[in-house]
Amino acid sequence: MNDQHAFAEIVNKVRQVYKNARPGMDCPSIEVLGAYTADELAADEKEQIADHIAGCASCRMVTMRFGADQHLWNQAVAHDPEVALMQALGKKGRMSVSALIHKTRTSRFDFVSNIKENLVVWASPLWQPLYAGEAVTAADVEEQSTTFEMDYGEYINLSCHWHDEKEGQPCIELSWQANLLEPSRLWARFIDPDSSAVLSEILLGAELEGRKSIKMDKLDFNPATDKWAIAIIVEEVE
Repeated sequence: MNDQHAFAEIVNKVRQVYKNARPGMDCPSIEVLGAYTADELAADEKEQIADHIAGCASCRMVTMRFGADQHLWNQAVAHDPEVALMQALGKKGRMSVSALIHKTRTSRFDFVSNIKENLVVWASPLWQPLYAGEAVTAADVEEQSTTFEMDYGEYINLSCHWHDEKEGQPCIELSWQANLLEPSRLWARFIDPDSSAVLSEILLGAELEGRKSIKMDKLDFNPATDKWAIAIIVEEVE
């Protein structure tokens, strides 16, 4: 077999595979296949789609792509939800979001935070440490602690201390110890106790025990002069 004949045979095989993989007139829509991959269909409809996919290379390829995309999305969200969202929106989507934020005068943080709320499974009561943000020397304030009780014996112990200046910036030191039954991510939500406005939201991570130093440039407020309180948010890990 010469090279030209071998190449022609390969081309014919590729054409045949492509022809077999092309969607037919009776193929489900992309939206239905997406709902199938996300397990959002009723049981009877799901069974029908599964039967179709078993004999349709095109739809099987689409659902495999959806599954891969979902896996990558879950990984990106676990790493940084805000970055994942902005990347998923794309350039035009980010421009639309920016326009909406400007129009409604909503901060970018609030916009992303509101979208993420559907993953929250529990939020602690608000805790305002003594002298937080008042005109006192932070060095004179000892580390303070509280315990947030949850259902089924779960709890989160939280301690905090803040400094007027550490490495050139005011900062808050947080340490926590949690007893949680399900895999979760913990967030520290800082709130103005007078206006109830959200000042900042910081990811602590999925570790049940840890310590984190958060500088003013990440907090978007001065913990030594601005009043603040804190709540712990528990977010499910999908």
